[in-house]
Amino acid sequence: MGSHAEKIIPHVWCQGAAEEAVAFYRNALPDCTLAGSSRYPSEGVPDFQQTFAGELLTADLRIGDYHVVLINAGNACWR
Repeated sequence: MGSHAEKIIPHVWCQGAAEEAVAFYRNALPDCTLAGSSRYPSEGVPDFQQTFAGELLTADLRIGDYHVVLINAGNACWR
């Protein structure tokens, strides 16, 4: 059997502040780079996500050999 190792990729919930979090990590950690990102659509967004239309949805950061994903979303509401 090959030596395939699964990696756990942490996802950080940013509660509407992902752009600021990207800037913070890139300034605080010299080896942090933005490897990719996605944005909410500008149109056709459900009512509960209207405040995020056109905003950053996810940001893929590389910090050295680590991969971290920042998620931009609203309040987490668990019931």
